[in-house]
Amino acid sequence: MYFSQVVSYFDMDIIKNVFFMENKTLEQLIQKRDSYVHGLFWLSLKIAGFFAVPAVLFALLGKRLDSVLDTGSKLYTIIFLVIAFVISWLLTIFSFRKINKRIKSIEDEIKIERQKAEKL
Repeated sequence: MYFSQVVSYFDMDIIKNVFFMENKTLEQLIQKRDSYVHGLFWLSLKIAGFFAVPAVLFALLGKRLDSVLDTGSKLYTIIFLVIAFVISWLLTIFSFRKINKRIKSIEDEIKIERQKAEKL
């Protein structure tokens, strides 16, 4: 009788260790996901940079070309600002796609870990 109690105690200990290990992995994945979500402030600054830097650089370039070529209008400034706008949006779209892929893969890992934990 004593031997079976010891064996069942060790079995429960192993089951608890596996369960808590799975929960720890799940917690780590949730924290990883939350770190991406909480990084939205820095992402907004990055996106502001995506629009501000090209706009300033291309506006200066267009203004310089207008003065050097003496166009009498702001033709090159407008053209370069439109190009800067398109480049900024492309950078923003690629950035969001990259982040979306990361978050989706983490969400998939969380689903798998939750399914494993439910089976125990």
